[in-house]
Amino acid sequence: MNAVAPEPVTVTNSAATEEVGVTRPWEGLATVMRYANRARAAGDLQGAYTLYTRAIDLNPNSAQAWAGRASTTSNLDEAIVAWGYSLALAPDNEARVMLGRCVSEKIGRSGIAQVASLVTLGRRLAEAGQWPWAQRLFARATELDPANEEAWMWRAGIANDASETVACLKRVLELNPQNEQAQAGLQWAASKRTPASAVPNVPEQSAAVLEEGQRALREGDRLSAYGRFKRATELDAQNALAWFWRGSAAPDVDESLECMDQVLSIDPQNEAAKDARWWLRVQKLRERAPALANPHPTPPVVSPYAGRYEPKRNGGVPLIALVAGVLLIVGLLVMLVVLRLAGYL
Repeated sequence: MNAVAPEPVTVTNSAATEEVGVTRPWEGLATVMRYANRARAAGDLQGAYTLYTRAIDLNPNSAQAWAGRASTTSNLDEAIVAWGYSLALAPDNEARVMLGRCVSEKIGRSGIAQVASLVTLGRRLAEAGQWPWAQRLFARATELDPANEEAWMWRAGIANDASETVACLKRVLELNPQNEQAQAGLQWAASKRTPASAVPNVPEQSAAVLEEGQRALREGDRLSAYGRFKRATELDAQNALAWFWRGSAAPDVDESLECMDQVLSIDPQNEAAKDARWWLRVQKLRERAPALANPHPTPPVVSPYAGRYEPKRNGGVPLIALVAGVLLIVGLLVMLVVLRLAGYL
């Protein structure tokens, strides 16, 4: 649905006492949301949709604006994405229920012609952290088109079970034996099954390298610190503290999110990692919000676990974007407080 932005108006009706003096209501989020809610209550879904879209322009992190857009759009695919964003920004039972209904409706309507749409929607939900629903969409896509390499790759990337990941990656290699991501993914999966006892004193080595990274970070050498944190996680994949520090110093948001997911897979009650993951997801949504607010074709992207599956490459670490840097610094400060309270510092 392509909505036309409303022209600025001057409110002069004396009956609308609370709006008297507002000459450009489309510039204030609270005013736009008030008009949008009134339009929806009056049954003017087209007008409400336009206003909720404007609210998203003003604040891409407004869960209420995304929910309003989801409830007023006539496009099922757009509703799925909008409900997913709303749920990611503010966990809410209504958003969860509506997202589940929309995904079920999409799956029920889908045939072979909708496979590409299923993959695109699954990718959007996976990027917003809504993996259970993304898994359903990818599963349906592979059911309709068993030869869809992209769908199998994404399904492997967000699978909850290691055996399913391996099965999906093997299917990818059956379709394309030259797929380097799938090859590297199988190697990674195999490494996870390697007994820790195969490497002598792994926890001690990881802890020592982690301490070196913390020292380098205190001295202002962020690049060196990141390298040591990464090495610590490679030595001991069960070291939640090493994963957290690696995520806090990672050069990009995607890797930081993956690191926080690793922390929570090891320690599901880690509040610092939960907070950091929430902020990182907000950053991802902020980056994607302009494209969704003005829909246009999006270029294909690789699996969310592509970085995990790709072999190591030599080369410099890219510069950290300013906004990601601020978020990561906040994560570091939170972690320092946690470590001090726990007696590590």
